[in-house]
Amino acid sequence: MSQALESLRQSADQRFSSLGWPNRRVEAYKYSDLSGLKQLETADAIATPPSGLDALTGIDGLSLVSASQASAELQDKIGSLIPLDDAVAAYSTAHLDEVIVLTIARNTKIEQPLVLDHGRMATGSSFPRYLVVLEKGAEAELVERYAANSDGMTCPVVEIFVEPGAQLKHYRAQTEAVASTHLGWTAAEVGRDANYRHIALNQGAGLARHNIRVTLAGTGAHVDLLGLHLLQGKQSCDSHTYINHAAPNTTSNEVYKSVVAGSANSIFQGKIYVAKDSQKIEGNQMSRGLLLGPRARVNNKPELEIYADDVICSHGSTVGALDEAALFYLRARGIPADRAKQIMVEAFINDVLEDLGDASELEAHWQPVINEYLSAVFAGDQAD
Repeated sequence: MSQALESLRQSADQRFSSLGWPNRRVEAYKYSDLSGLKQLETADAIATPPSGLDALTGIDGLSLVSASQASAELQDKIGSLIPLDDAVAAYSTAHLDEVIVLTIARNTKIEQPLVLDHGRMATGSSFPRYLVVLEKGAEAELVERYAANSDGMTCPVVEIFVEPGAQLKHYRAQTEAVASTHLGWTAAEVGRDANYRHIALNQGAGLARHNIRVTLAGTGAHVDLLGLHLLQGKQSCDSHTYINHAAPNTTSNEVYKSVVAGSANSIFQGKIYVAKDSQKIEGNQMSRGLLLGPRARVNNKPELEIYADDVICSHGSTVGALDEAALFYLRARGIPADRAKQIMVEAFINDVLEDLGDASELEAHWQPVINEYLSAVFAGDQAD
């Protein structure tokens, strides 16, 4: 490990020692108390290298190296987008070990998806870390998958630089075992006329938190943040997003949906920030929750913080149960009650998926997860 990375790790360790795990008195964690995670701090750190890295070697225009092999310029980017005043970011960085650096060369279009597939099969804590850089005019599709069949904790961190004119579509699926805890960080800086599209599926883990921070740093930059929570039993999942319109003439679109059964709790906290003198901004944010039972909960907190006057920004939030009139319409046509409810939930979910376009990742990996969730919920398998 380089001296710079060792210094970053030590700084994060000191910062986390002063912060500790946040409780509900910390505004950013008011709906998801993490103070109970202290007992996991002593868990053994285990290495969980992603499967499929060999498939990425030899791709023209793609460089894949460890941080120790990367240039000083790339090493300096590690940790630059992650705020150590956040306890989860500090904790993950305090355990920084190996960092995988992926660089897509200038004006290169990578045709095949870049898949980072993590399957934690043992109890313990894992800390995957990546730096992804798309140079000017590059195009790529990045796929993250996290699965675990045991208790323990996964704390992945991904920092992304989308340089001017580049385009990145980023799929992220978290389907870990209910006994596990998942605490993730994704941070991206989007340059002039660049496009970053992030699509997240959160279906697993008993306790999950995913922080997403995107800075639109160049004129003409655009970001889409699309997310789906599928929860049951006693699961709790918190998606916390922050979009910083740091440059003029930038646009953002954000849609998060949640389907909640049993006594699960879905949380969405999203802020659009418009800096002073960042004029001609357009930012739209919407969060929708669907409750499938009397004990299910959805906590949505959309926010706008605007310091410029030539902007078009909106935010909205809706939470409700299945529409009784629509259910009656389907039942009147001979459709059984459970099947009618499932049809309505599928329509609610597909409203998000249709925005994603034609993608093999959705059909091959997301759709089976969605089908399994719906089967469990409407078979009455979820625990209250």
